[in-house]
Amino acid sequence: MPPVLRVSAAWLFLLAGLLLAGAVMLVPAWRDVETVRFERDRLEAAAAYQTRRLAATRHMRTALSRPDAALQQRLIAWQLNLLPADQTAVARELHAGGILGWIDSTVEPLVPPPPPPQPTPLEKLVSGPKRLWVLAGAAVMIFVGLIGLPSADNRYPEAAPA
Repeated sequence: MPPVLRVSAAWLFLLAGLLLAGAVMLVPAWRDVETVRFERDRLEAAAAYQTRRLAATRHMRTALSRPDAALQQRLIAWQLNLLPADQTAVARELHAGGILGWIDSTVEPLVPPPPPPQPTPLEKLVSGPKRLWVLAGAAVMIFVGLIGLPSADNRYPEAAPA
């Protein structure tokens, strides 16, 4: 069996050191990507809400520019805080924010994106203040793994009987 394929504890050290060094390098970068994705989704949701609100405002402006007597009567009654005698007030504080409150009540509310996942213990270990110590430990494990591997040195074969 070739010496490189022999089972040795050095392979475990080498593999563990490489995995740990990879985690120290990749996990913080992955968290940064997740944070940026969350922020992107939050901003997209806010922009979509503002777009819907703008569309509702434009719809209200076009409705006001047309001669709609019922709409104009409702706006005048609402602005003066008076109701005609034949109507009954159903919801007094529905549009307390003025005309913008009325428009906002027609727009679907903003739904925030789900928050990013909570950090795992491994992520806290490889991203926190002990990151350099973990990286140094990974380097030592890689070194021990490389030193302990069996060598394939055949420069001095055993002497054959003469």
